[in-house]
Amino acid sequence: MEPHQSGGDEGDVRLRRAVHQTIRDVTEDQEKFRYNTMLAKLMTLVNTMFEVRNQTSPEAWGEAVRSLLLLLAPSAPHITEEL
Repeated sequence: MEPHQSGGDEGDVRLRRAVHQTIRDVTEDQEKFRYNTMLAKLMTLVNTMFEVRNQTSPEAWGEAVRSLLLLLAPSAPHITEEL
């Protein structure tokens, strides 16, 4: 999952905002054992990632992918280890 173009401040801002909101929400859901809503929020992040895929810098994209894998790791450790 690599972005096609580099640059794009608006896409970077939207993606980073989505990542940080997801980190906050997923952390809260994990602490309260709300796994269904946690996974739904991760899916929302993936959807946002694909929406802004062509509008983000490689740095913002890499940050989003790393964050997604770290957030998914407690729920699906074997899959995230392979990715």
